[in-house]
Amino acid sequence: MLAAVELVEKGQSIRKLVAMHGLNDKTLSGYVKVKSSSDSLDNASFGYIKERQVFSESIETEIVQHVLLTSCANISWVNSYRASTSVI
Repeated sequence: MLAAVELVEKGQSIRKLVAMHGLNDKTLSGYVKVKSSSDSLDNASFGYIKERQVFSESIETEIVQHVLLTSCANISWVNSYRASTSVI
């Protein structure tokens, strides 16, 4: 990918590189955009991790724990209810 970014910087078209190397055009465009804005890809981040994150890490952990606890409690309640109402 880094070699393709360098070729784009030297004047190659993204479409030609995508066709020759089987790369995704959106991915390559993203790498080129980040490299042109910061001159380095060393500390660059790609994807939607922080931009689309709704909850902080601690809040998300609390929500996951709550959902797991309540779903486990509901399952045990349903199982105990079924056991107490079953006809033998």
